[in-house]
Amino acid sequence: MQFFDSTQGILFMSVFTIVFILGFLGYLAWKFYKLSGHKPTPGEKSW
Repeated sequence: MQFFDSTQGILFMSVFTIVFILGFLGYLAWKFYKLSGHKPTPGEKSW
């Protein structure tokens, strides 16, 4: 099995990290928006 050379490895890890961070921030923003703009009814899970 052939591994990436260093440039491809760095590029791949950078893209993966950026996508992961953006997805995580988007998830947190969506969750915060749902919690702030919407009062949970009794019996509804807060998450």
